[in-house]
Amino acid sequence: MFNILLSLGKRRKRLDGGGKKLKYIDLDNKLLQWFRERRTGNANNKPIRKERVSFKQLQRTGKQISIEMKHEPPSSKWYGRFLKRHRLSLQKPKRQQKIPLDEAHKLIHGFHTYIRRCSRWGPKRGSMGAFTPKDVCNMDESPLSLFGDQSKLTVNDINTCNEIEGCISNKRFCTVILTVFGDNSNRVGPVLLFKGKGQVSDREKEQYSKDVKVFFTPKAVNNKPTMDKYIHYWNKKVNDNHPKLFITDSAKTHLNDETLRLLRKESVVVAVVPKGCTMYIQALDVFVFSVFKHHYYECSEEFIEKNGPRSTIKLTASQSRILCTRLTSSAWQRTLQSIDMEKGFKDLGYV
Repeated sequence: MFNILLSLGKRRKRLDGGGKKLKYIDLDNKLLQWFRERRTGNANNKPIRKERVSFKQLQRTGKQISIEMKHEPPSSKWYGRFLKRHRLSLQKPKRQQKIPLDEAHKLIHGFHTYIRRCSRWGPKRGSMGAFTPKDVCNMDESPLSLFGDQSKLTVNDINTCNEIEGCISNKRFCTVILTVFGDNSNRVGPVLLFKGKGQVSDREKEQYSKDVKVFFTPKAVNNKPTMDKYIHYWNKKVNDNHPKLFITDSAKTHLNDETLRLLRKESVVVAVVPKGCTMYIQALDVFVFSVFKHHYYECSEEFIEKNGPRSTIKLTASQSRILCTRLTSSAWQRTLQSIDMEKGFKDLGYV
């Protein structure tokens, strides 16, 4: 009998961290209470809305509670253990590989060869021929929500339905177009594309952030007329009678004939990132967008902390657009301070 029990005991699996004393006990209890208040139960006999709780929200709230309790905030690994302790899950989206790596290598090599070849089309002005780092530009666009955490990762109890009541904000409140240069300069600020016909009051326009350009489109996404407007705006900002290298992806709205004609007239060479390779050599995808959206999220959470909670914030369409321009401006300034685009462009072979 003893041998049977002993053999069964050997098969038992020891849980990770079993027997280890829990650190930050008060934080653990308060953070779990904060999560439950947003996901389940009643407060004062009133039903609570099932709000989405992302991992970023969990970390930010934990940091605030730690400051209130006057002790050092825990590491990000602590929050991972927090999820395991309370049987919470966080799903991770998987990014699919669009093309085989060997094919991507050939396309990227061809892209770099094209850049080196077109750098010889004008008088030599530096180590890379006709272009200097300040003449090399990368442009791309991305959807933006008003309150910035767009991650699909949400915290929820294991084996339960991850329901969320109400619509806090649309995923694409607008589209942001960012432009970066190889010398870390901020020659062209962010451009926001809002949904509408542009029939807004002068008072609203005056309250937009001066660092952000605003265009209106029917669906808040880029189209050919808007791209032409953007090119005119971009050219006014960068035109110094020197050739430019304009790097973008293969989206149809970026490459219409009218846009290419406008660029050629201004001695601008267009280099197109091959389809399926943006995740490797598109500078904004590799270095910038994740950093920008992180700072945008931080700025939006700071606004919510002062005016929230989020479910009680009621904004008109005009107020939402004004707020979005200001959040974008603040996030962009923080982004420029935290990234080194000159190094990034060199790593990607742009300069």
